[in-house]
Amino acid sequence: MTEQPDYDLETFVNKAESALAQQAKHFSALQDVIKALRLAMQLEEQASRQISRKKRPQ
Repeated sequence: MTEQPDYDLETFVNKAESALAQQAKHFSALQDVIKALRLAMQLEEQASRQISRKKRPQ
């Protein structure tokens, strides 16, 4: 006779999948923030170059 485990494997798997899906959403949101930061850095660098070009004596 097979004994019943003291845990529900189906519940465990469902909770694990749910937790992973939630983490994936968080990582996706973090990637969006990092992309926006990178874009802001690039725009700032462009603006800095333009300003320094204008300041150079001709």
